[in-house]
Amino acid sequence: MTLGEILRWNAKRHPDKEAIVSGEQRITFKDLLKRVNSIANGFLRMGIKAGDRVAFMAQNCHQHIELLFAAAKAGVILVPIAFRSSADELLYIINDTEPDVFIMSQDYQDLVKAIHPGMKKGFDNYICLDKKVNSMISYEEWLESSPDSEPDTLVSEDCDLTILYTSGSTGKPKGVVQTQRSWVSGAINQVCSLTIKGTDIALITVPLYHLAGIWPFLSHLFIGGSVAILRGFDPIEVLEAVEKERVSTINLVPTHLIDLLRVAKAEQYDLSSLRMITYGAAPMPVEVLKECIKTFGNIFTHVYGLTETTGVVTCLKIEGNASKDNTKKINRYSGSCGREGIFMETRVINSEGNNIQPGEIGEIIVHGPCVMKRYWKNHEETSKTLERGWLHTGDLATVNEDGYIFIKERKGFKIISGGENIYPKEVEDVIYQHPAVKEVAVVGVPDKRWGEAVKAVIVLKEGSKASVAKSI
Repeated sequence: MTLGEILRWNAKRHPDKEAIVSGEQRITFKDLLKRVNSIANGFLRMGIKAGDRVAFMAQNCHQHIELLFAAAKAGVILVPIAFRSSADELLYIINDTEPDVFIMSQDYQDLVKAIHPGMKKGFDNYICLDKKVNSMISYEEWLESSPDSEPDTLVSEDCDLTILYTSGSTGKPKGVVQTQRSWVSGAINQVCSLTIKGTDIALITVPLYHLAGIWPFLSHLFIGGSVAILRGFDPIEVLEAVEKERVSTINLVPTHLIDLLRVAKAEQYDLSSLRMITYGAAPMPVEVLKECIKTFGNIFTHVYGLTETTGVVTCLKIEGNASKDNTKKINRYSGSCGREGIFMETRVINSEGNNIQPGEIGEIIVHGPCVMKRYWKNHEETSKTLERGWLHTGDLATVNEDGYIFIKERKGFKIISGGENIYPKEVEDVIYQHPAVKEVAVVGVPDKRWGEAVKAVIVLKEGSKASVAKSI
């Protein structure tokens, strides 16, 4: 099964249903299929062959979705690039992947021009999402110049489909190669693990070059649902979109939820259509989660995933509410990322490779069809990360008696003070209990006596003048 086949089936099942809402654009499944076919045929007419790379750089827009499905149909590899990339980061990715086509918003024309002298090879084709700029091809004109019939290609589920670059927190960013099979498996995983329905409408605010933006739209379109896209995150725009489009699901990061809480409490919006908010990518403070449940209801699910896994590795939904009767349950499980999803096999192991016991700390490793194929042109890192098919995540965690996983920290991110291991998240959770604290980040700083000392950087809530340091 390929992504192209999934789109064709959905266009046949419900052709006139809206698949995408993006700004003023409203695209049905039938029209999405036609546009995707035209793009795929456009690639083929340019001489782009299976396995060739196509780079794409833009803020959130419907073209992200069109290009992923078109790449799937044409057999080419899509390289979505973070629009916040610096010139050095962009140059590294371009030289690493050597794409034949670069599709971008005109906002990044000067940035691309700046890296030209350092490029290993030039582009055969530039395509601009906006109207024709200089010698660049207009995206819409290019699309309309190619037939919307099914492209004459033979694409298997084992073909490479995307290269997503990691943040490079421990060095140069690594290109994660995922196949058609891994993306389809990821979509099925999300649909089953999160109970996504064909009637659901997802709101996308997370960048679409990021896994956290891709898996929600793939899983919803897979099952025949719809997606509404915002250019970026703005709390007022999010609440307005939920009300206007009758959004039922949204994936956010904890920082966004904190901003959303502030606006939702002050303004009145009809959020009755919203049935699930998933969150992840960063720790969720227990006190913030309690406040979220009080404000939005019990609609929260914690998801844990990595760029290397096409989506949800584990998920957790806490039944009940934020009342006193349910406080113990929230306190016990809110720090957990839950248990493994469909197609995912997880273990938490010690340095000897054995499963840890409850209370011990080990590394999460993952196995299944959603796991990446390799790192692009990086055999050494691939060998380190993939051992006998198991992905070593670098995330340290504990497991309780019921099999629930609790992430503590990234490997190497713990603070060692006086020989004791200190995990920043545990300190942050304590500080978040102070009513004046809006956000906190705990880091290790050099200390002559202890080796490292704990330092907390705190943002207070608006109007607060409390001396948190003295209180703590």
